[in-house]
Amino acid sequence: MEIILRNAKENPTFLSLGENELHIWEWSCPEKWQIGEGMKQLIPEEREKAERFLHPKVREQFVVARAGLRKLLAAYLQIPPLEVPIEYGFNGKPELAQAFGAWQFNLSHSEGQVALGIIKQRRIGIDLEKIREIKNIPSLVKRFFCPAEIALFDGLSEKEQNQQFLEVWTCKEALLKGIGRGIHGLESSELIFGKDDTIRVHRLNDPQNRDYPWQIRKYMREPCWLLAVAWEDSHEAVIGR
Repeated sequence: MEIILRNAKENPTFLSLGENELHIWEWSCPEKWQIGEGMKQLIPEEREKAERFLHPKVREQFVVARAGLRKLLAAYLQIPPLEVPIEYGFNGKPELAQAFGAWQFNLSHSEGQVALGIIKQRRIGIDLEKIREIKNIPSLVKRFFCPAEIALFDGLSEKEQNQQFLEVWTCKEALLKGIGRGIHGLESSELIFGKDDTIRVHRLNDPQNRDYPWQIRKYMREPCWLLAVAWEDSHEAVIGR
């Protein structure tokens, strides 16, 4: 799988995606941006949802993310942004209508930054986390992580534990978003982190009972972001082997 990272500042109007390509787009709220302009790029249901957010920053984040999503999907599908048929599938995961079912996407945002993963014929999950101080790491690790993941923290300093926690959390959340579970399934999946920076899915409780293996990649994004993407890959070894 060829993974291509791009910045939405390129403002594309025509995009193509190969069968063995995975595109990751990143963007943030532009300077001097007015939320009213973004609202014009949303359908009525999305505008209503935005208005229900009480906190202005949360509302702005939703509008920036959804407007950018519509713009990029429109460039791939070659239809107007307001006509991109976004529906909600398993467990409320956003997806394209059946007519464009070959296209799969997942969206993540964190404190003003947005990431979008797009692929064909495979489920996909993406997670973006700002690097920050996490409190009560030992208790969180014990509650949400599995034995192989817990072992990663042996002998680490507090600073190293913080970074390790965010890396494991981001990878697991990307995987769980891919299967439509969200963070409620953190303890039901287990990842093996290799010394060569590989990440293997050792155990996964997929509610859709699809026996495809998953691949995961993680990236450090400047200046202070962690990004992880997970996708189904029928060409790799079966989970747990």
